[in-house]
Amino acid sequence: MSDYDPAGYGGDQRERWGERFDREQAAADKRDDVDRVKPYPAWICSKCGARHARRLPDKGCTWHEDECDVCGAQGVPVTQARDFGHPLFPGHEAP
Repeated sequence: MSDYDPAGYGGDQRERWGERFDREQAAADKRDDVDRVKPYPAWICSKCGARHARRLPDKGCTWHEDECDVCGAQGVPVTQARDFGHPLFPGHEAP
């Protein structure tokens, strides 16, 4: 291998390019985690449901204590999204 280094990295270019690729790949993976769309929520709390509702639930909905799939609140009363008219939630798939 010659000592000529057109990019000015110094040392073994292949190592430097490999390090750069690893850094760029790690940054891309991090962006993918942030940009990933979550599945449509199965259980939503009344606060999230009212904030995004297409309609308010009637007498026919059933509530139980669980985790809200939208805000992540633990031990709150939740019901199915259909009881609020299948609202759209930012960062989640459409129904």
